[in-house]
Amino acid sequence: MAVPSAFYDSGLEPDMPRNDDTQVDTAVLEEISEWLSLPIELTAVIMWLYGAAGAGKSVIARAMAEILESRQQLLATFFFSCDDPSRNHIKCAIATLAYNITLSVPESRPLITATIEMDPHIFHRPFKRQLKKLVLEPLQQLSLQGVIYPTVVIIDGLDKCLNHDERTILLRAISIATAQYPSPLKFLITSRPDVLIARIFNATPIKEASILHSLNIPVRKARLDCSISGHAALRQKVMLLWVIGRSCLFWYYHFPVKFIMKDHISHLLIVAWATNFSFSFQSASSDDEPRAERITNMSNYIPSKYLIVNET
Repeated sequence: MAVPSAFYDSGLEPDMPRNDDTQVDTAVLEEISEWLSLPIELTAVIMWLYGAAGAGKSVIARAMAEILESRQQLLATFFFSCDDPSRNHIKCAIATLAYNITLSVPESRPLITATIEMDPHIFHRPFKRQLKKLVLEPLQQLSLQGVIYPTVVIIDGLDKCLNHDERTILLRAISIATAQYPSPLKFLITSRPDVLIARIFNATPIKEASILHSLNIPVRKARLDCSISGHAALRQKVMLLWVIGRSCLFWYYHFPVKFIMKDHISHLLIVAWATNFSFSFQSASSDDEPRAERITNMSNYIPSKYLIVNET
């Protein structure tokens, strides 16, 4: 049931070039390390590291995993992928984490194996029960025995889990179960600033158990190749919308705004809605006007669910 391709060092992911657009942000790594160094009683169980496509979330997650493994602090990892049917859902997440734990903490192997032998269908149980029986309870027993073990779990690309309900189940299970079964575990979770994921993090009980960290990258790193000849003003507008939309979208979800009129901010939300895409405008004189018109009118195609911010 474990998915080897979900390991951070599976070798199946393409190498990410360390150029100006994807180099590891050492400042972010230091901030994550600082959070991890705090006692669990003084900080949150979950850190949500979010950023637009190309911000370097997976690069940072892998770099952090390498650092933590060298320090013997890495417990387990799970890297989602929307293109891999074995890891675009949570069905195999706990099995994969449990397998990682048996490697990171050999003392846990007999405890986890005994649980599986006692209930061979454990991997068909609810996610919360799997987390409790295969992760939290074995580690809790080891803590009582005085065993010291790594405490960091990295989950990368939560937005690549295609089922939104499963994302909610995963986050709620972690926040609730870790509260019921106190442990020193911390979870670093990365994703794009998806509207629905933001709502999960802004809801109880996840809100009380998590802290947020945004990856703010310069416009030149936003993968916008605007080369429409004769449309300099349009290019500037798209770039400005990208910066404002990406930085303000999450802000809206943390204030008691009941409803935002489409006519007022639809242009602002164009870029935030389009973070799942990489715009590439090729220079072609015969097609310039149609392209410009499509960009300008893109707000007409924003799904209405992205316009309702925070219902009260």
